Amino acid sequence: MSQLLPAKRIQPDKIDCCAYYRECSDSRTCLYNDSNGGVDCTYKRHLAAGKVFYGKSADGFSSEAYSALCETVSGLAEVERNQYIRFLHYFFQLNYLVEVVTCDKAELPAALINAGLLMESDDTEQTLSARLDTFVYTATIERNKEAAKSGKPKVKREQVKAELLSALDINHYTVVTYKQANRKYYLEYYLDWERESRDHGMNAAYMGFDVPEAIMER
Repeated sequence: MSQLLPAKRIQPDKIDCCAYYRECSDSRTCLYNDSNGGVDCTYKRHLAAGKVFYGKSADGFSSEAYSALCETVSGLAEVERNQYIRFLHYFFQLNYLVEVVTCDKAELPAALINAGLLMESDDTEQTLSARLDTFVYTATIERNKEAAKSGKPKVKREQVKAELLSALDINHYTVVTYKQANRKYYLEYYLDWERESRDHGMNAAYMGFDVPEAIMER
C-alpha cells in the first residue's frame, strides 16, 4: 500500500490525485478520497468516467506486451537482469523525468541492447558534450570562488576543461535511453520489482553507476 502523501492541490478544495493513484487505477475507482478530507479529486472523476491513466488497467495497456517484456527480462543472466534494474532505477526513481542515462560502456551489457530493452541514444555525442560543458561551467565558478578567498589568480574555463579531459576519457562513456512507446511497460516492470523487493525485505535502491560526477551532471 502506498504511503499517504500530501495530495497535489490545484485549488483549496480540489486535487489532481493523491498518493494512492496506482491502487485506485488498479481498482478502476477512487479508494481513499476520505483520506484527503473529502475534497474534489480530479482523477476520481476520470475513473468514474472509465478513464484509467496508470498501471495495468490503463487505457491502451497491453497485457500481452507486458508479459513479453517480463519473459525477456527473465531470460537474461542474473547480472544482466540486475544491471537492467539499475537503469530502470535511474529512469523511474532517481530522475523520473530524465529519459537518458550516461554510463561507462563497460557497464552496458550487450544483451540489454540486443534484447531491445535499452538503446544507445542517437544524440550521444551532443549529450556528453553538453553535460561536460555544464560541469566545466559550474566547476569554474566554484574554483574561482575558492581562488578569490585564498588570493590566488582566477582560472579560465578552458583550463578547467583541459584538466578534466586529461583525467577522463570521454570516449569510454555512452548515453542510453529506451523506446518511448514502451515506457509504460518498463515503468510497470520496475514498480512490480520494487514492490516485490519491499515485500521480501530487500533493499530496492540501486544507487547508481560508478561514473564521474562530471559525466553524470544533469
